[in-house]
Amino acid sequence: MTDKEDDSVVTQKVSWQRQRIPDFHWKAAVRECEDKLMYRVGQKGPGTLVSSHEILGIITEEYQEYIEEVTMNSPEEAKVQELLDIAVAALFGVASFRAGGVQW
Repeated sequence: MTDKEDDSVVTQKVSWQRQRIPDFHWKAAVRECEDKLMYRVGQKGPGTLVSSHEILGIITEEYQEYIEEVTMNSPEEAKVQELLDIAVAALFGVASFRAGGVQW
């Protein structure tokens, strides 16, 4: 391997490294998630989910929808919305457990 080939391999590896996420984007993501959670509570009501199976079913459905968006190479915003749906489903599950509403 020549020096030139070696440099291109290094450059390619560097280009795939994760970028640092600025604090602003972390806060914005949490805010979006909170907004969507409150929207869902307004839609569905503040009652708990009643079982681990119900929580699993909701998260699985949202995950499947995310897979579809990725597979269809949908625009970024469609994928973001599905990720928010997954996060909201998980938070709804956590809140349901914490409230003592999950029976089994």
